[in-house]
Amino acid sequence: MDLITDMERTKEHTKKIFIVGAGPGTPDFITPIARRTVQNAQLLIGSKRVLDMLSSEIRGDVLPLDVSNIYSALKKGIEAAKSGRSVVILSTGDPCIFGLLKPVLKIKDDVEVKVIPGISSIQTCLARLCLSWDDIGLLISFHEEISPEKKERLIEAVREGKNIVLLPGSKSFHPNKILEFLLEQGVDRALPATICEKLTYPEEKIVKGTLESLSKFSFDPLCVMVIEKLRSTQGE
Repeated sequence: MDLITDMERTKEHTKKIFIVGAGPGTPDFITPIARRTVQNAQLLIGSKRVLDMLSSEIRGDVLPLDVSNIYSALKKGIEAAKSGRSVVILSTGDPCIFGLLKPVLKIKDDVEVKVIPGISSIQTCLARLCLSWDDIGLLISFHEEISPEKKERLIEAVREGKNIVLLPGSKSFHPNKILEFLLEQGVDRALPATICEKLTYPEEKIVKGTLESLSKFSFDPLCVMVIEKLRSTQGE
């Protein structure tokens, strides 16, 4: 079923809410179906940055979302969908990759959820580095939760020689703090690592090195970190 037709039917009789992936940062990475879905929405919920980026496509009302009002804004969207309005929640990147899908599912009540996938910063990072998804041993985010258990999962994956892709936290567990933490735990300081900052933005920067060499620089929290297993230099 075409999602736009599906959305038009939502206005008539179906309690449904759309979560739309808005890409990693710049308009070029927003898919055509995402734009069409935004154009058909009566209410759009998303961060100010994403709403501004899609301002030319918006025909309905807007509700800005940030870390201080995330659940209250999402609940308002669900209530609007229950009343028959066509509602779109804009999720940075892809809703299913550390995006807004999980928070919506927690409070969706009897509203049906439809997801339109987007291009995430993690997908963009792997593309930039020519890495395959099936070679990644751990995918982890510290955006919301920074628990001892999650830190232990990271350490175990490093020690087991897995390729790791992670999203740093913006404050207490930013990129430099992560590098410091890993070195304090006694992991191999020569492990190859890459930090991809502000992907798709004009100021995009990709820095490669080792855990030790990268720890000497400062990095923006808006990044994706990749830690790779140490490859043997000896012949097979």
